Amino acid sequence: MDAYWRAHNIVKRYKGKLIAWNVVNENLHFDFFERRIGAAASGIMYNWALKADGATPLFLNDFNTVEDSRDWKASPKAYINRLRGIKRVKDNFRGRFGIGLESHFAWYLEQILREVHSHPQIQGIVIWSAWQPQGCYRMCLTDYNFKNLATGNVVDKLLHEWGLWAFDSTSATTDANGFFEASLFHGESGIMKLTLLTPVTNSSLVHRFNVAPKSESQEPL
Repeated sequence: MDAYWRAHNIVKRYKGKLIAWNVVNENLHFDFFERRIGAAASGIMYNWALKADGATPLFLNDFNTVEDSRDWKASPKAYINRLRGIKRVKDNFRGRFGIGLESHFAWYLEQILREVHSHPQIQGIVIWSAWQPQGCYRMCLTDYNFKNLATGNVVDKLLHEWGLWAFDSTSATTDANGFFEASLFHGESGIMKLTLLTPVTNSSLVHRFNVAPKSESQEPL
C-alpha cells in the first residue's frame, strides 16, 4: 500500500491549494498500473484522490486529443469510454472530473491561447515548457541560453496584453461625461486607481473590481 499512502499524503498536503489533480497522466496511451495491479488500477487511484480531496476536479489528461485525429487511442470515443470506466469504480461517480486536452501547438500557440483564455469558464492555462539540455518537444519557451524562442515571445506578449505582469498598468482618460470603455476578461481584473483632476483639488481613489458575466452585473464601476 505504499502507493496509496504516497498519493494520500501528497493530496492531503496540497488540498485546497491546487485548481485540479492530474491523477494518472496520459492514461489513454499507457497502462503501466493496469498491467501490474489490474484493470481497475487507475479508477482506484482516482478514488484515493477523491477521498483525500473531494472538492478539487480530477482530470483525465492525454495527448493527441485535439492535434492528431489519426491516433485512435485518443479519439473522443476512447476518451469518454475511459472516463466512464474510471467513474464506475467504487463511488467515483460522485467526483468532479475534468477533461485535459494535452496538445503541442507551437505554430498556432497564440491563436490557441487567445481562444482558450477568452472562455469565461477557464480558470487557468498550464504550459509544460521545462527546459532540458537535450531539448524538448516543440513547446520550449527558451533556447539553451535561456533566450526567448518564438513561443516564449508569444507568452510574454499575451501576459503583457492581458495585464498579468505585476508591473503592468494601463492609462485611460474619460470623456466629458466621466466615462471610458475598456475590454476586460472575466475574473478579478485587478486594481483601478482613479485620479480626479478639478480646478479645486487633485485627488485619487483606489478601487478593486471583479468582471462578472454580463447576466450577473450591469452596474458601472
